[in-house]
Amino acid sequence: MNIDQQLIREIMALPHETLLNDLHKVVYDSMARLTLFKEEMDWNIKTHEFVMHALLILVELDDDSSLEVILDILRQDNDYLEHWFGDAVTEDFWELIYHIANDKLSVLRKFVFEPNRYTYSSGVMTQVAEQVVLYQPERRAEVIEWYKSIFEEWVERKDDDSIIDTDLIAFFVTDAVVANLNELSPQITELFEPGLVAEGIAGSLEKCLSDIDTPSTSRKREIFNSIEERYHHFTSTWLNYTDDYERDYEDYEDYEDTETRNESYQKTENIIPLPVLRAKVGRNDPCPCGSGKKYKKCCLMV
Repeated sequence: MNIDQQLIREIMALPHETLLNDLHKVVYDSMARLTLFKEEMDWNIKTHEFVMHALLILVELDDDSSLEVILDILRQDNDYLEHWFGDAVTEDFWELIYHIANDKLSVLRKFVFEPNRYTYSSGVMTQVAEQVVLYQPERRAEVIEWYKSIFEEWVERKDDDSIIDTDLIAFFVTDAVVANLNELSPQITELFEPGLVAEGIAGSLEKCLSDIDTPSTSRKREIFNSIEERYHHFTSTWLNYTDDYERDYEDYEDYEDTETRNESYQKTENIIPLPVLRAKVGRNDPCPCGSGKKYKKCCLMV
């Protein structure tokens, strides 16, 4: 991801239609050959970020044809999403979709009701809607109607296991509560009555109804104005683009084979052992410090 931004600009200056087609092919190749990239090739930070490059350029080109391609990414299963994007799905995808589709909430609503979708992929849609109401308060009524129609459909289809996901519903309810969309209190109540909301995520109905009327600290997330800003965001926040990780990665790669690497690397006093080399460390992955704890319970909290 530390690519020369001049090269990115040169790529973006290529003929628009053929560039779009090529980038779309890059994305679909990552799906078609997942087994090759995941099981038959060693992950390499300098060669395996191509899907993310394609995605960032597609977002910057801001072409309507690319929205469906990006949604196709989110239609993939957890194995695919974790391999290529890790926590970027829950942390960063909302901003990409906000950039190209914050005015297409009806399309995002349709995605929510596609059967058997991955919880966190569908959860991106409520993250977008929440930021719309925070950044564009003049669209509050539109966003309320969006949530209302979704909540009411969930109640109507409460026995349809292909679309009812209590964790996902809890994410939507939580975002509506934090955004103080108190007009939705009746619909939220209807969701709780048949047990459609995971209370471990959203809290109790009483707490939701209390909090929805309580002004909260704004949950505005950062929106980027250019592809350069997005690249800077990733290289400054992803664990494996820190200076220490880059140095350790280069030392780790000096060994010819994985077994020798691991044995020698773990004997080095001043270098963090890397039992699994990954492009990104997910919140639920083992912490690279070797503590045995999950990353979210260890160094992520520092």
